[in-house]
Amino acid sequence: MAEQVIRILEERSIGILEFRLRPDSDALALESLMETISAEMESRTLGAWVVDLTQVSFLNSAGLGLMVNIRQKVRQSKGRLALCGLSPRLIELFHSCCLERLFLIVKTRSEAMKALA
Repeated sequence: MAEQVIRILEERSIGILEFRLRPDSDALALESLMETISAEMESRTLGAWVVDLTQVSFLNSAGLGLMVNIRQKVRQSKGRLALCGLSPRLIELFHSCCLERLFLIVKTRSEAMKALA
């Protein structure tokens, strides 16, 4: 992964995972990315996380699996999670896979921050 596919920020005691995933990201690369995310989550010990998908146009099955793994990691630490910035295509994908039931999905990062504050 030569290009940066994630930026991890902290704002008002809320962690932000800002993704720039490519549609063709493979499972091995995303597994490695999940290890990085897990280490960051453990080192920051924050109770709330936002996944910002504004710059993501599509998620393949490995990408969807990554979102579910992030959710599981947050739940294990008794934290809260919100997704934001989903394109109409991603919203449709989440609905078709019934994943909207697992996530709090809002339009903007500011809405996500407000919901988790």
